[in-house]
Amino acid sequence: MGCGQVSTITKFTKYKMMKSIGIVVEKYRYIITQMPEKKRKYHLKSIHNFLIHFEELTLDSDREIVFETLNEYLEFISVNTIDSNNECKKLFYEYIRPVGLIYQKKAGFKYLLGPDSIVVLFVLINITLLILNANLYLFIIFSFIGILFIIFSIYKRSGTKVYQIGW
Repeated sequence: MGCGQVSTITKFTKYKMMKSIGIVVEKYRYIITQMPEKKRKYHLKSIHNFLIHFEELTLDSDREIVFETLNEYLEFISVNTIDSNNECKKLFYEYIRPVGLIYQKKAGFKYLLGPDSIVVLFVLINITLLILNANLYLFIIFSFIGILFIIFSIYKRSGTKVYQIGW
């Protein structure tokens, strides 16, 4: 097998994979346009970011896993309804998180905590400090850090290399 054959095989594999991801893109577009009620709790912003950066995955095995997982997930949500936050979390950890981990390792993605989660975390920290009779300066420092984290989280949400539960 000559070098030209390897190049042709690689080009064919990439063409086939891009054609396959096109199927996922079409399912995503259909859900966004025809099922507007599914814009919340269905992780569609995360999927959008995954689709934008699909070409950054260099290994065919990663691309195949992403394609199969997203295709299966979009099929599932197109015929099913999520009724609770627990179902939302279950689907996130079953479908979105594994894809997100691939993107974290291969495309520089970050998992993003939502501002609401950050607020809860820092309220718990401040309550703990209150119980321990901590110095007032610690309250101020942790509150300031919490505000910075919230601003950072809101800023990062506008980027495309992030994914998040329920987003």
